[in-house]
Amino acid sequence: MMQQGDGRMKAVKEVFGAIQVVKLNAWEAKFAKRIADRRKTEMSALRSFLLSCSLEEFVVWASPLLVSIVSMAVYSVVLGQPLTAAKVFTALTLFNALRAPLQDLPSVIQACLHFKVSLDRISEYLSQPDHNPANVLQEDPTQGHEVSIAVENGSFGWGPDTPILTNVNLQIKKGDLVVVQGPVGAGKSSLCSALLGEMHKLDGKVFVRGKVAYYSQQPWIQNMTIRDNILFGQEFDDVRYQKVLDACELLPDLAQLRSGDVTEIGEKGVNLSGGQKARVSLARACYSNADVFIFDSPLAAVDSVVQSEIFSKCICELLEDKTIVLVTHSPDVIQSAAGNYSIVMEKGTVQDALLRAPMKFFDTNPIGRIVNRYGMDMGSIDFRMPLIYGGFLADVFLAICQLATAAYMMNFLGILVLPLAWVYVKVANFYLSSSSEITRFQRMKSSPVLSFVGQCEDGAAVIRAFGPDCISRMAHEMWQRIDQSNQIAYIRIVTEIWYIVRIQLIGCGVVVGIVSALVYLRAFLSPGLVGLAFTYALNVDGGLANIVRQWSYVELIMVSPERVMEYTSIEPEGNDKTFTLEPAAEWPQHGVIQFENVVFSYKEGGDLVLKNVSFSIKHNEKIGIVGRTGAGKSSLTMALFRINELVSGQIAIDGADIAMLPLRTLRSRMSIIPQSPVLFKGTLRAYIDPFDEFTDADIWSAFDKVDMKVKISALENQLSFELNENGENFSVGERQMLCMGRALLNRSRIVVMDEATASIDHATEQKLQEMLKRDFQNATVLTIAHRLATVFDSDRILVLSDGEVVEFDTPQNLVTDINGVFYGLAKEGGYLEKL
Repeated sequence: MMQQGDGRMKAVKEVFGAIQVVKLNAWEAKFAKRIADRRKTEMSALRSFLLSCSLEEFVVWASPLLVSIVSMAVYSVVLGQPLTAAKVFTALTLFNALRAPLQDLPSVIQACLHFKVSLDRISEYLSQPDHNPANVLQEDPTQGHEVSIAVENGSFGWGPDTPILTNVNLQIKKGDLVVVQGPVGAGKSSLCSALLGEMHKLDGKVFVRGKVAYYSQQPWIQNMTIRDNILFGQEFDDVRYQKVLDACELLPDLAQLRSGDVTEIGEKGVNLSGGQKARVSLARACYSNADVFIFDSPLAAVDSVVQSEIFSKCICELLEDKTIVLVTHSPDVIQSAAGNYSIVMEKGTVQDALLRAPMKFFDTNPIGRIVNRYGMDMGSIDFRMPLIYGGFLADVFLAICQLATAAYMMNFLGILVLPLAWVYVKVANFYLSSSSEITRFQRMKSSPVLSFVGQCEDGAAVIRAFGPDCISRMAHEMWQRIDQSNQIAYIRIVTEIWYIVRIQLIGCGVVVGIVSALVYLRAFLSPGLVGLAFTYALNVDGGLANIVRQWSYVELIMVSPERVMEYTSIEPEGNDKTFTLEPAAEWPQHGVIQFENVVFSYKEGGDLVLKNVSFSIKHNEKIGIVGRTGAGKSSLTMALFRINELVSGQIAIDGADIAMLPLRTLRSRMSIIPQSPVLFKGTLRAYIDPFDEFTDADIWSAFDKVDMKVKISALENQLSFELNENGENFSVGERQMLCMGRALLNRSRIVVMDEATASIDHATEQKLQEMLKRDFQNATVLTIAHRLATVFDSDRILVLSDGEVVEFDTPQNLVTDINGVFYGLAKEGGYLEKL
């Protein structure tokens, strides 16, 4: 059952960790079904578990009665002994005293078994092979003092049996700048991982001298301020900090933010552009003042001008005396005289409400908070709530029977019930007024723990690359979050113990009072009536105490469904509930796009990222969209796909106002190749064709066009090949190619390429450009690019600056306007000579 729950939680984390991709592709229904299927499997196991619990509860509750009847029958009938009132009531009292421990025994055994299962699962996780520091030597007497990095006859793989890099031999000296280049899937990122010790070392020796700083191909951002992301736990040095900001071209971006470098960054940097996230990650590495810098494509997400500035000011000046391994596709960097030498890599060597919530909800609610409600709260609803409600109802029925019997036999006991119940209720209300809030607060405090675990999991390679001090600091931060969560848990336990002690003290007082009264009135009562009164007084008092205690548990457990129900009441994005226009099945037929005075922001009252943007795109036109980092290029895509609603203005496709369209219809009729490719766990075929709309021949044809057919054909099971979480068994460039293959299959009339070629080499990019001309002739294509060469073949180019359209014309006209922005970008990037 726990395994089924794990499967559901993995699906939840995977989907909501890439919710923007899900929304852009209108995949909400597909992933809602995936989560529902896992939930259905989990519920089947849960049903069997609860049935066994019900049978167990029946046996436990019926046992005292059956034992009492059998014992007295044996004593009277079999042994022939007389049953006196004293013996009967003494026996009943003993049986009642044993009833509660015996009823609790199965629960205790069950809790112990759950504890053992959980402990075994944690032990199994902690016993997995850890990162092996011996993969990379930090001291090697055979290497001279001038050597910073050395690999001798190295073979590396992601598993212990399959080598990815073989016969790797290289030596890099102090102060060298080494450029690593090669086609998609050649092993460039794998080489960086091998130098960090992240891959299995199958053979050979790796030596890296000194402190290492690492920039990962997918920028890793923590949920904290920009400054804290850059400092990464180090002391603040204003002089060094300002040099790093200037070298990484971050000063203009910080000037545009209201809070500057103390701006809080959301989960995974959601409120930063791709280029800004890249430069913050680069600044973190540069500020570390390490000896060796391993940069995996840090310049891919920025435009040519910023790339040139960063390469000059950061890599060539700020890190002039450092050892640098730089992975890049940029011809300017590859051909630069600054590089000491280049390594050329060849292949083989050297649920519905939440799914439809607006994006602003996910910007302010970290994945840990969502996982917490899907996990802890849903677990409480599934497991604890049925048992607590069952116990409460059982106590109510038992108390009613006991009270009715006692009142019938001894009327004076009924007088004691009302004041006794009043006392219990007052104590319970006093306890519940605080304990409910404490429980809510405890659930809130556990969310940061889950979020931090997710961040560390995503950035494990970066954390380990920065060395033992960084690992210790992150572990300390983790313990701080756990301690804060446990402090609230401790308070909850203490208040619960306080409540139980008060209930027991009241019960003891009642028993003492009744016993005293019975002793005082013994001359007026028969022994049988005294025994009956004493027995039922204990039962009624215990029953009332149990009812109040169980009711308090019911009140506390209702915090979980309350928190889950909060998500069901989230207002759906856009017009997801109602709409006024359902376009024809073949819409859009022409792909004509019209922006009219569009004003766009990522959150209500936030900074405007698009300001009065107006332009028209014609039928089947190929449009390039360029501008400096943060100019608003990707924001155009967000507005077109209605990831957030417009502040004002209108966007129309083929004359239809997109604000009037159902979101799923709008998004499913367009295709997008996002800036950060995301692959979901499952088969390759399920990712490429999530709704089973195409034949295998269609899929293989798409793979052939994006130059992935050979790669896929070599895989075991081919189209049924299982993708790892986030598609980790493919390189970033290969993931991008798979996204393009999916866009080809959709045959959409509008295709958006958001930095789709940033992670691929120039030779592959040229093939893709030819493919675009050939296979997207009858589609409107919007290409967002930092490399101006990518958009030179466009019919027209849209130039953005600070969220505004500054130029929109053909490439030929733009490069002749020497005072134009595009001309300046082309000149600074060295593209004019290539035209």
